[in-house]
Amino acid sequence: MTLGGSSLKRRVTGARTASLHSLARLRAAGCAARLNAVQMRFLLGYTAHQSSGLGAWNRDTEHIQKAFHFGGMTARSGVTSALIVQSGWTGVEDIFSGKDNFFEAYNPHADPAGLTEKLGERYEITRTNIKKWPVGSPIQAALDALEILMKQHPFNANEVQKVSVQLATDEAGDREQPRDP
Repeated sequence: MTLGGSSLKRRVTGARTASLHSLARLRAAGCAARLNAVQMRFLLGYTAHQSSGLGAWNRDTEHIQKAFHFGGMTARSGVTSALIVQSGWTGVEDIFSGKDNFFEAYNPHADPAGLTEKLGERYEITRTNIKKWPVGSPIQAALDALEILMKQHPFNANEVQKVSVQLATDEAGDREQPRDP
């Protein structure tokens, strides 16, 4: 939200979400490593440096690289950062201010005050959704609807002749597919 949320996603190429996921994972890793306040600041710097912004993961039709990009890679970045700081490494104490900071890299027009807005009052984890289906976000609601239909009117696959799904045009954009070698 601090970086501009969905407006940032529309303005830049790539997958900034993975960068933000890395920052979320570092909090858990830092707590597990019992880092103090100064070490947590170093942890922010190391993890921010490990973040990426490439969006090519969406060309993987098997969604394996997507899983790594949004889950495995970001968890690894947080844990790696926590381990090296826990072992005594020092680093940049405030990756969110000064020259070449996180906001300059991702959105120079971001509002850094958003990082601490309602700190201790509002917990963003309670405002998130849980991805129930192993598919892209735009199709989640359609699968929820299908599940409800199947519960209300049970049927099996051989009874289905056709399935049509309509999505908002901004959610169902063409995705470049990988070429056969």
